[in-house]
Amino acid sequence: MIAILVGVSASFARAEGGPKTNDVLVAFQRQAMVIAAAQTNGHTKAFLNGKIQDTVHLSVQASTFSNAFRRIEGTLSPTERRALILKGAIPALARPGECWIVESLGGVGNEISCYLDLNSKEVVLFWIVPEG
Repeated sequence: MIAILVGVSASFARAEGGPKTNDVLVAFQRQAMVIAAAQTNGHTKAFLNGKIQDTVHLSVQASTFSNAFRRIEGTLSPTERRALILKGAIPALARPGECWIVESLGGVGNEISCYLDLNSKEVVLFWIVPEG
């Protein structure tokens, strides 16, 4: 499956992408807020809360797990993996099937990226994308 951009913002997704992309955003936000709340670093927690709630800059796209794996595999050092992956592990993306990718776009500095199972909408991997 080729990745298709479904919506650049939550409002666009609701208007153009229909209820399916809105459901993905709601599932992402619900799970991501729990992950953010578990962070012990106050700066990280505030950063995540801001990105998760900034629906204007969240995009939703459908992809395959194998494409998602190729996008992220090899991009982080072991130290970065420990610091920036908030839930899941990169090898969990090396599997057949399809997923949703929810990402923050257009901000300054770090962004967030989350891979959810296409059907269950459960988070498989959630990470902070370093600047640059």
